[in-house]
Amino acid sequence: MDKLWNAFHTGDLKVIKELFNENPDCIFGTEFDLPGGRGYLHLAAYQGYLDICKYLVEIGLDINFYAPKNGYLTPIGDAAREGHIEIVKFLINCGAKVNGDSRSGVSPLILSVLGDYVEITKLLIDSGADVNRLHNRWNITALDIAIDKENQGMINLLRENKGVSIYEDFIEASSERAGGLISDMHKNVGRVLPVKLTQLVDSYSVDFRTALIREKNKKKQIFTVGLFEKKPQIEVALYLREDFPFNEDSFKDNYDLSFPARILIKVAKYHFKDNGLFDGFVFEKNDSRWCHLNWPEDIDGLALVDHPLFFEPEDLADVEDDDLVTILSLIPFKSPKNGIPKGEKFGLWIEKLKNYSFNRMTIKI
Repeated sequence: MDKLWNAFHTGDLKVIKELFNENPDCIFGTEFDLPGGRGYLHLAAYQGYLDICKYLVEIGLDINFYAPKNGYLTPIGDAAREGHIEIVKFLINCGAKVNGDSRSGVSPLILSVLGDYVEITKLLIDSGADVNRLHNRWNITALDIAIDKENQGMINLLRENKGVSIYEDFIEASSERAGGLISDMHKNVGRVLPVKLTQLVDSYSVDFRTALIREKNKKKQIFTVGLFEKKPQIEVALYLREDFPFNEDSFKDNYDLSFPARILIKVAKYHFKDNGLFDGFVFEKNDSRWCHLNWPEDIDGLALVDHPLFFEPEDLADVEDDDLVTILSLIPFKSPKNGIPKGEKFGLWIEKLKNYSFNRMTIKI
C-alpha cells in the first residue's frame, strides 16, 4: 500500500495502473484504509493530476464519493480548494454535484473563495452552484469570506451573481415578505440571516429562513414564511445545532441530515392540503404518512407547540389586520412508557413540552 500511496503523491499513473491490475480489490479503498476517509479520486483531485482523475473515472470510481471523516467532502471540493480548474471542469462535465454533498460543512464554491480562486468560483457559479450556501461552522456566506479577505474581484463576482452578506445586507422589514414577522424574529429570537431558501409546496411559495439564537448553547432556528397564506394562519419553526447543514439540496436528498428539511416540507404540505395543524398536533415516527423519512433514532416524534418563548408577531404586510399568525415549534419527544397520553393527561403532557429550553427543543442528529 505504501507504494500505491507514493504513486498517488508523485502522480505516477503507470505504477497506479500496475498496482490496480495486481490488486483490483483495492481500487475502491480509502486514505490510510480508514472507513469514511477520502478515496483515490479525492487524492488525485487534491494533487492536481488530471490524467489520474480521468483514469479513475474510467475504471468506475464514483465522482461524488463522499468522505464522512473529512466533512463529507467530495473530489470536486478537493480540486476547488487547491485551485485545479481543469479538474473541476472535468468533474463537472462528468456529472459531479456542483455544490458537493448536502451534508458537507463547506461547498466547493466556498473552498474556492477561501483559496482566492476567482476563475474556479466563476466556473462553479456558471455551472449552477449555490452562491449563498452557508459555511456551516461560521454561518457566513461566500461573500462574507471574500469581504474578509478583501478580494475585490471575488466580491464583484459574487455581488453580480446575487451573493449576499449576513453582515452587510441587513434585514429591511418593509422589503421583506411578512416583514413584521421577520423583524420580530430578529429582535426576539436571534439574528435572521438574509439568506432564504424557497420551495414550491402545492402551488404555494414557502420560504425557509434561519435565525441564530442568542443563547449560551448556540443553536439555529429554521422557520417558515408562507404557511400563513392559508388558514389557520401559522408558521412553523424547528431548532438545530448552530453548525447544522441546512441548504437547498437538503430538500432533495433523504439522508439522516436531510430530515429537518423534509419534515418541514411534509408539515407544509399537510397544512395546505388538510388544513389540520394546530397547537398539540403530533407527528409520530411510526405514522404511515411520515414513517418513510430518516427519523433520528433517539426520538419518537415531533409535537407542534405554541411555545411561550414566542410572541404575537407585529403587523405583517401580507396578513389582514384582524388575523394573527401563530408560530408553532416542532419539539422532539420520547413517548412515555404507556404511549402518548389521552384526554386531560395529553394536555398536561403538551404543557410540559411548552416548558422545554432551547437545548431540549433541539433536534439532535
